[in-house]
Amino acid sequence: MSKKLESALATFAPEGASALRRGLARVLGAPEPRFVSAEPLPRGRVLRLRFAVAEGVRGLVVKRLSPECAHRERAAIERWLPRVGLASQGPPLLATVAERAGRCTWLVYEDLGDCALSLRAANPACVRAAVQLVAELHARFTGHALLGEARCLGADLGVPFYTASVRDATRALEALLRSASLEPGRRSLCERLLDHLAVLRAEEAERRSQLEAWGGPETLLHGDLWTINVLVRPTGRGFEARLIDWERTGVGPVCYDLSAFLLRFPPERRAGILASYQDHCERHSAGARRWPGRAEWNALFDTAERGRLANSTLWRALAALEGHPGWAFEELEWHEESFAALGPVLPAEPLPRAACGGSDRGPDREPPIGGRACDT
Repeated sequence: MSKKLESALATFAPEGASALRRGLARVLGAPEPRFVSAEPLPRGRVLRLRFAVAEGVRGLVVKRLSPECAHRERAAIERWLPRVGLASQGPPLLATVAERAGRCTWLVYEDLGDCALSLRAANPACVRAAVQLVAELHARFTGHALLGEARCLGADLGVPFYTASVRDATRALEALLRSASLEPGRRSLCERLLDHLAVLRAEEAERRSQLEAWGGPETLLHGDLWTINVLVRPTGRGFEARLIDWERTGVGPVCYDLSAFLLRFPPERRAGILASYQDHCERHSAGARRWPGRAEWNALFDTAERGRLANSTLWRALAALEGHPGWAFEELEWHEESFAALGPVLPAEPLPRAACGGSDRGPDREPPIGGRACDT
């Protein structure tokens, strides 16, 4: 094996480099694959590898997850998506390699290249392809029998997610405040965050009523629907979209996915994208659906985003309690700013029926659900 590949794997997967090397050899069909390059990708738990093969250069993407997150992602790719005819719209999983002690799992994917929607969002055709796939996913899984299994292996991302995230983040921050060594600036930060969470606790009944009235039926949710997790590639029939990174999938109302997706676009584009989503959903649904108006959508999106921020606050507070105060408090400060800055997702003008083509700020970087749990 190339010393450069050995070095790259030892850095990326120190607890299981040899097992991962054997897994890569099986995928490539060569005991000593000819290594070309290694490139760490954002989030620190993904590695792109390139190898020389007879046809040229082949790329593989290796993703490091905790065993439970890997199990959830595999269930989505290998079981749930195929059951509704969307097998080819997931990531191309080639192999699974488990660390001997069970601390982590590596998933090996075919590299589809740099085609994330985040890089192609200016192209209306790419956005339409992505929106159509999201609408198909939500429509095909509405009322599906597999939602019970997805809830057990994934998460309930409706009201239970909001309620538990606010409650558990409050407990973690209160535990931080009881720390005698907490310096005044960090103590003040915790108190401000607790103030935000207290408001969310007081609003829980109202937000529950809004979700019950306007949230619509449960469906399978991607759970992390940022444009970096949507790949769009040209084909002979136009653009083809795929959804990657399924380790945060769950069950709940579509507003949870849609708020994360829409906030990645400028405010003036969001209403048109949402209208396109609604049109595509109606084409793939058996019956007509009564859609929320702009005010109702904004209320639903606000619940989804504040629940996400509360959940991420929980994991940063736990990290601070467990001895990682430096980066944890830096991110808690960003969370407090995001609570204060979060505004309506949709602009003030009426929602159009066109296709894609105060403060509106949402989080400008990802507040990871489950914190470092999925990263091991």
